[in-house]
Amino acid sequence: MKKKICILLTAAVFALGGCGMLDQETEQEVREELKNAAAEAGDALRDAQAKVSEELSQVNWAELIFEPDEEGEKKSLKVLYESAGGQWTEVEDMEDFRKQIDAGGWEKTDAVPDGAEESAHFSIQQKGTIHLGEEDTDRYYEIAEMTLYGEDTVTLTILGDITQYLDVVIPQESFTASYTISREAAEYLRAFGA
Repeated sequence: MKKKICILLTAAVFALGGCGMLDQETEQEVREELKNAAAEAGDALRDAQAKVSEELSQVNWAELIFEPDEEGEKKSLKVLYESAGGQWTEVEDMEDFRKQIDAGGWEKTDAVPDGAEESAHFSIQQKGTIHLGEEDTDRYYEIAEMTLYGEDTVTLTILGDITQYLDVVIPQESFTASYTISREAAEYLRAFGA
């Protein structure tokens, strides 16, 4: 029963999700229906949420976002960084960015060290899915935020179009991970925040 509820809710989310596919009114209706289903599911859903949260804590978001998939394909990404003046600027060379940050070498950590200050902030965007009958619009959607803290800690928070509707049934903190990165990668990222 628990598994069935979890599968149904997840299927509904993914079927209705996507990059901005629903209008605001329909989105609100979907959220209300999911909340109602969650309330009716009670303990079974809470057990499923705990299991899903545990499984999500094992996901290496950095590799999923920045590293090529099993077929060697790289996601069509663009990264923007926030300058000291608060202006957002696009990273010009994504290949160099991927190489310099070496996301495959990041190690998960429990949390950002106490007292660590934010050094650089990034918006990670992915090119939208082209659906049947649509033309390629070069539209990008924000999928994650990345923040460098202190000497060598990065947080990745998966956002919006990826977690759309999932936040109704899965705690948002399940989509945030902290990593310890190399000194070289941290210095490279820190330069963007200067």
